[in-house]
Amino acid sequence: MPTERMIDYRLPADDDAAEHRVLRLTLSEMNTLQHARWMRLQRETTLWATETLGVADGDEEGVSEDDAEIADRRERAYRRAAMLGALKRTEIGTCAPDADEPETWQETDLPKEWQSVDGFIDEMPWQLFDLWLVLAAQCNPGAFFKEPETEQKKRAPGQVSVRSLTKRLTV
Repeated sequence: MPTERMIDYRLPADDDAAEHRVLRLTLSEMNTLQHARWMRLQRETTLWATETLGVADGDEEGVSEDDAEIADRRERAYRRAAMLGALKRTEIGTCAPDADEPETWQETDLPKEWQSVDGFIDEMPWQLFDLWLVLAAQCNPGAFFKEPETEQKKRAPGQVSVRSLTKRLTV
């Protein structure tokens, strides 16, 4: 059975809201369809980086040390492709503010502000971004990021260099 991880994220709500909306992201080991989506998103990211940032992947001469923000945005955009490639399902539920999680879930799309490259980078809370990235890599060891050779020798094949996390995490 493929590796799966879930993230439950409470969407921002007013302090006096009677119900809170919770977004559940299910990440998994990529199947053929997810792998194709990841490859498509990488191509889209290359176009986006060229048009928006003026620099493409591998074009290190086009980015000076003073352009750290451009390099960071490009890196986050490519990470977005990996994160969305590992996304199996997106669900939404509502619950009382003091409840742990909703009783029922409905499939949904990501929030509209996260659907574009710029929105994903600018609007997504960094804690969710970082957790999603780590869990996507755990579900797909070695698929997205190459590790330095010295790190590879220290661990058995298939291990990721992050602490072991539970299968269901709440942010």
